Amino acid sequence: MTRNMNLSVNLLEAPAVEALPVEMAERKGLGHPDTICDALAEGVSLSLTRHYRDRFGVILHHNVDNSLLCGGAARFAFGGGELLEPIETFLVGRATCNFRANRSLSTSWPRTQSASGF
Repeated sequence: MTRNMNLSVNLLEAPAVEALPVEMAERKGLGHPDTICDALAEGVSLSLTRHYRDRFGVILHHNVDNSLLCGGAARFAFGGGELLEPIETFLVGRATCNFRANRSLSTSWPRTQSASGF
């Protein structure tokens, strides 16, 4: 199947960011879904890194960078609020399970990790 793709590349006609007096950036707070998902993914990656290094002396390939936060309900208030229903999070990725004929991870590994470690 052949697809035609129309691709357009244009020169950005604006000053370079370094030349501007102010750079605008978006900041998401601690309770923002993106912040929560990023923290979970980073925690799992760090845990895998420690596991691989402790068990094999090297860090094996892994990707845990896709996540989804679903549901939940809250009564919000400025500076606080109340959680009415918990959220569900799904972390998607892959990890090396075998290294030099040794099993490095079991299918239950994620369930054996403490959430406080993340």
